[in-house]
Amino acid sequence: MDMPLLARAWAVLVDRAKAGGVITYAELALAVGLPGRQRAIHRIVLAPLCRHVCAPRSFPDIASLVVRKDT
Repeated sequence: MDMPLLARAWAVLVDRAKAGGVITYAELALAVGLPGRQRAIHRIVLAPLCRHVCAPRSFPDIASLVVRKDT
């Protein structure tokens, strides 16, 4: 598990949540330094964050902030 990657993603997602917005998979991939990897961002970033950060602390599912560009 790439902790610096997850920490960057967590910071981006928390900032977006505080702003009351959403982020696309492509925007998140770019923000964490994985441009072009938006199709893998759920497996690489979101699933580990939900499993290791949100669930153990009873936090809301932060993955719900990430949306497809066309929705």
